[in-house]
Amino acid sequence: MSLPGGDYLSIHSLVNEDEDLEPLIEQFYDYAARQSHIITGPLILVEKSYLSLFSENKLHYELQALIEPAAKSERRHGT
Repeated sequence: MSLPGGDYLSIHSLVNEDEDLEPLIEQFYDYAARQSHIITGPLILVEKSYLSLFSENKLHYELQALIEPAAKSERRHGT
């Protein structure tokens, strides 16, 4: 899969179980909204399995989503 070029909002996190992903995803979207980021693409979830090998009972994940460029977002909000 090829991802379009642009600005991405991204977070890395450790979780104990896959069930912990839902609250993490909610936090991701809440953070984006608080920072006035406009998400323009799907949420991408990447398991960093090679890092998980070194963390006992923890899974490494990265969440990312394409966002509107800062200048365009600022114009939309009148800043």
